[in-house]
Amino acid sequence: MITTKTIDMETQPAPKKKNSFIKIFLIGSIAFFIIVILLPKDGAKSSADTDQEEAAEALKDTLLNIQVFSEMSIEKNLKDPDSFEVIEHREYKVSDATPDMVYQSSLKYRAKNSFGGFVIEKRCFNFDGAGNMTKSFECE
Repeated sequence: MITTKTIDMETQPAPKKKNSFIKIFLIGSIAFFIIVILLPKDGAKSSADTDQEEAAEALKDTLLNIQVFSEMSIEKNLKDPDSFEVIEHREYKVSDATPDMVYQSSLKYRAKNSFGGFVIEKRCFNFDGAGNMTKSFECE
């Protein structure tokens, strides 16, 4: 004789651990993104800081161009351009500027002369506000 046993199965709710974890994760993620988006950045730069940085970068570029133009001006007039060697180069923003002299540059260099001997000379250059050379002259 076979006996059968009846098991009364009650419907049990699914565990809520997974659902609660997902809810907490979603709420935390949303809160994080809201905080990140809405809080002001400490590293954010004001427009005045950006303007100053742009002006400094423009001045740096202009002075670099002045250095290159000064060296090219000398090299193209040498008998032996390969012997050209810069000893000292300085650029200045003129405090008492005129339209033809906003920047000034001095370049001390060494190069071979017509006889093959090395000479050391110093030249100065004036530049306008756009960085164009306006004058080249021998200086001390």
